[in-house]
Amino acid sequence: MKIKQFLNWRKFALSISTAVLFFLLLIVSIGAVRDIVRTADAEDLTTRQAILGAELTSFLLATRTEDGTFLLDDPSQYSAAGRKLTIGSVQKPFFEYLIRTANAKYVQAQNLQWNAPQACDTEFPVQKGSPLGAAFGLRACMATLANDPAGRYVYFTLKFPSPAISRHRRGTSPTTSDYIRLRFNGQRQLVALLVFETPPLAESRYPSQLKRFDGLHEVTAYTEDGALIRRINAQAFESQQSDGADVSANYVTVVGRIDSAELLTDGSSIWPAPSLANITVGIDIAHLDGDKAMARFSVSSDTIGTALASVEQSYRQNIKSNSHLEITRNGRKIWESSQLEANAQPGRFDAFQKLSDWWTAHVISSISGRSVRRVKVEMPFSQGSPIVATLASNPFPMPAIVARAFLWLSLGVLLIAILAFVCLAAISRIWQISKIAAKIAYRPLHTQELKAFSMRQDETGALARIIEVLVRRSSSRDRRLSYKHRADDARIKTRQAVLEAIGHEIRSPLQTLLKLEHSNPAVSTLLERMDRAVEALYAATSIEAGIQSGRIVIEELDIAEYLSVYCENASDEAMLVVFSSTAGSVLASFDPINFEQVLEHILDNARRLRTPSSNVYINLSESATWATVEIYNEGSHIDGDLESIFNYGASSSDGPNNKGQGLFVARMYLSKMSGSIKAENRGTGVAITIDLPKATPRPERRPTLLGLHSSVFASTGKAA
Repeated sequence: MKIKQFLNWRKFALSISTAVLFFLLLIVSIGAVRDIVRTADAEDLTTRQAILGAELTSFLLATRTEDGTFLLDDPSQYSAAGRKLTIGSVQKPFFEYLIRTANAKYVQAQNLQWNAPQACDTEFPVQKGSPLGAAFGLRACMATLANDPAGRYVYFTLKFPSPAISRHRRGTSPTTSDYIRLRFNGQRQLVALLVFETPPLAESRYPSQLKRFDGLHEVTAYTEDGALIRRINAQAFESQQSDGADVSANYVTVVGRIDSAELLTDGSSIWPAPSLANITVGIDIAHLDGDKAMARFSVSSDTIGTALASVEQSYRQNIKSNSHLEITRNGRKIWESSQLEANAQPGRFDAFQKLSDWWTAHVISSISGRSVRRVKVEMPFSQGSPIVATLASNPFPMPAIVARAFLWLSLGVLLIAILAFVCLAAISRIWQISKIAAKIAYRPLHTQELKAFSMRQDETGALARIIEVLVRRSSSRDRRLSYKHRADDARIKTRQAVLEAIGHEIRSPLQTLLKLEHSNPAVSTLLERMDRAVEALYAATSIEAGIQSGRIVIEELDIAEYLSVYCENASDEAMLVVFSSTAGSVLASFDPINFEQVLEHILDNARRLRTPSSNVYINLSESATWATVEIYNEGSHIDGDLESIFNYGASSSDGPNNKGQGLFVARMYLSKMSGSIKAENRGTGVAITIDLPKATPRPERRPTLLGLHSSVFASTGKAA
């Protein structure tokens, strides 16, 4: 009894396994969610601290300048990434004369390397008049030096792309050569034209080597009226630089200083004077065009450039988490990231992310029993007064991608639960329908129980309706088949009676003709074929059965001699049948009369389908156990399945005399001879290959073809 009950449970194997798998999948999914939350929560604090620490370290390194100071030492000056050209301050001097007595003996422009402090440098983009291949239009730096031992100077450096400099000749107007116009707007309005001249040191000491000083220039300042300004000193050099794309440009670097007396009117004892910060600067760069220099680049005092180094850029490039950064000095806040533009504020604003954060925070608080943390990292730095950088993560429960993935996973668990309920309900209905279908299999007329399911509009309702339709059609088909079978039986009996009557009427005179023409081989062979056909007709209930019931007489004959004689007598003026053989005498087992019919059917197809005026080729070869006959004709290839041409009724012609029986009959006869036939598209034509079993040769008896296939001679009127 227990074994029987166990076997009955196998009927519900699909339902039970599906329910168990859905239950396990749901349990595993819930466990995965819980494990992810606990693991992420446990590792989140350490991970965030490590990330924030690395970001803060990268930020502080990025704010460190070449002289070892930090941009945050003066955040008011170096905070913004975009700024106007003003006068700032630096901690270490950067001005020096490029051509001095010490280096004048060997100095050359191409050997000079000089760069302005990045924290001070402001870059302006190329303009329409800038040379081709230029990476930028102008880089400028103007700054003072605290406790400057040389005096009260404003130092400046300018770097811009330019064609080869056209030098100024002393005694001529500054505008008849390349020049730079500096416009200072402050307590005093100063406009200075900087022109390029031959270095005096080169003229006085190395007059014969002036060529070596090409690209090295003494920069002299003039007013727009042409008056010399002695309190502005500068030098310049030219250098070729590439932008990394095999495009180089000539750049001019100007290094100089301005006595503050040219810019200030007050005698402030403080240096750098506070009023210097209010001075704005404009620059025009002009190149000689004909007899007069024309401005090719211009920066007004209100133009915003891009700082090469700034606190804002350091924050954007290194604080990838968009965490809140606060810089304090002696406990007083001097800079924070909230000062940046709104698009740089930390936050995740799309609705799905907000939902993800809310759901993650809710699950974390439910599972771990705590609210969302905000991680902070502090790091002191700076050589002067103590400055502390504090980086605080945004109050999100997890990283954005983890929170979104967690929400998707939670939705997946919910869908799995819904899917499990729907599938189990559907399996239950299918199980009930299967029980009803099993009853219908025994009593097809009782389909009323399906009504409760066939009224539904879902798949189970469609299944129930299909079963109802199948039951009705099955009953109707059974009745029709019963009527049809009785009618078919009557037709078969009638046909059999007609065939028996026809066979009986033909067989008697045919036997008499066989006796009378026994001495005539050609006629007797044809009569033998007719006798076999009549026997098959007499016994046949169908065409296939008639061919299968035909008499086969297997003989051991030399197939090479048989085919040679056949090809010679089957050839005519319209088509030659060419025989060739790779073997000598080959003894095979076959029925010569029925094999002649096989060849006639194949040649009939070849004659119709061959290329006009082409021949048909029959080749004989042998293997250890088979004699292979290949009939080849040139012509169109056979489309589709090659095996289908041997089916009954398959024909390439629509003529009334083509019944599609030839190759079908050939295959039937060959199968009764234990042979085979196949077709193959080859080269420019079609090859039919026949395999016949080889016979074991008998030394005491040599088979001949005399009288075995003389019908070929009779049909063609030729002698062997």
